[in-house]
Amino acid sequence: MPRAFFVFLSACESAKGDETQLDESVHMAAALMFCGFRSVVATMWNMDDLDGPEVAKAIYTELFKGGPFNPDDVPYALDTAVQSMRSRGLPPSRWATYVHMGV
Repeated sequence: MPRAFFVFLSACESAKGDETQLDESVHMAAALMFCGFRSVVATMWNMDDLDGPEVAKAIYTELFKGGPFNPDDVPYALDTAVQSMRSRGLPPSRWATYVHMGV
């Protein structure tokens, strides 16, 4: 996928490796980066079903507000989504699972 850049994985444990193969760091997020995606937002553990669509909407809203897509904005867009969850008093288990990998 030569033009692939960003993917948002709204799935549980999409950035979690296999516990039985501790010397391997292959997980869904890493596999997509290997396939050519340069920036991935994924989760390290189970996520609440209500959070996935909310976080995705917040990220994409941030990425496309005020102009064309800027790859440098991906981690900041995730931070905005997480800060919104934190400001509502949600427990860390709900917002800390989201991670950004890549550029």
